Amino acid sequence: TLAQHLHLEQQDHWQTLREELFEAGVVIHEANDLTPSQIEYLQRLFRDEIFPVLTPIAVDPAHPFPFIPNLGYSLAFELVRPGTSSTLSALVRVPGNLDRFITLPSELSEQGRIEVVTVDTTINLFFHKMFPGYEVSGSGAFRVIRDSEIEIDDEAADLVSEFETALRQRRRGQVIRLEIDKNMPRAIQWITTVIPLRYFLVIVRGIFLKGVGLEVLWPQLAALGAWGVVVLALAAMRSRRLA
Repeated sequence: TLAQHLHLEQQDHWQTLREELFEAGVVIHEANDLTPSQIEYLQRLFRDEIFPVLTPIAVDPAHPFPFIPNLGYSLAFELVRPGTSSTLSALVRVPGNLDRFITLPSELSEQGRIEVVTVDTTINLFFHKMFPGYEVSGSGAFRVIRDSEIEIDDEAADLVSEFETALRQRRRGQVIRLEIDKNMPRAIQWITTVIPLRYFLVIVRGIFLKGVGLEVLWPQLAALGAWGVVVLALAAMRSRRLA
């Protein structure tokens, strides 16, 4: 699809940009090529400046999946308790007020080079400190894109109030795209299966862009139908309680 093509093209440009930055003396580090002294500096920075503004959330039956705003960039983690089979899934939203890149001090960089680390790499390095007794067995980033289109009634009695209401509802628009890091643990990727729009988009793309029929799209149609049955059942139960 066009969105996938644009995403792949974006990744190609990003890789080209990284190579050009490296030639110009700007290095973007990954976690596995940091030196011990750089890790020590990042650990202090994480403890003093990043950790206080993060809100880790455990995802289990007692803690429902949290609301992710439009363009919300989040990290998902799969945690395991050493010596046991106990696992835990957790999320942390990366606040928008955090700089996406952290510049390492000149004394920790090679002469004549600017060395930086992304904030999500830093969070990945030290996330286990938020859940004492657990170790990180897998992690990945994801981003939600929501429908931001708003409709305004030109004949409304109070246009200011109409705009305020529309803008409040805008941040809770329908999810139209979910971008997931390829390194996301499979145990966490199941989250996408509870978004009905995923199946609807596959059906629409299949019909209008590929021209395929029921013989290919029946799994998505079945999943969408199952969701419809669940929603109708819940609505019926709620109406009986209110009656």
